[in-house]
Amino acid sequence: MIILTRAASNDRWLTTPGTWRGARLADGHRTATVSCPGCGRAASLSDHEIAVDGTVSPSLVCPYADDPERPCAFHDHVRLEGWAP
Repeated sequence: MIILTRAASNDRWLTTPGTWRGARLADGHRTATVSCPGCGRAASLSDHEIAVDGTVSPSLVCPYADDPERPCAFHDHVRLEGWAP
């Protein structure tokens, strides 16, 4: 399992791979956006469940895996350090 750390307050665009920021969906549901530990591109966890301890399920597969110009092979179980529901 890989532990993702909360992004620094000045890292608004998640430029550091392996970091996360909290987010809210239009319906008020709390989720997160992560910077892929593999390629550093941002992705929403809106289609994942985040447990009280920050464990994300199902496992995180980089949504850019099929990008023809810059594919990413990241796939692992992750936990968001510091997640508070």
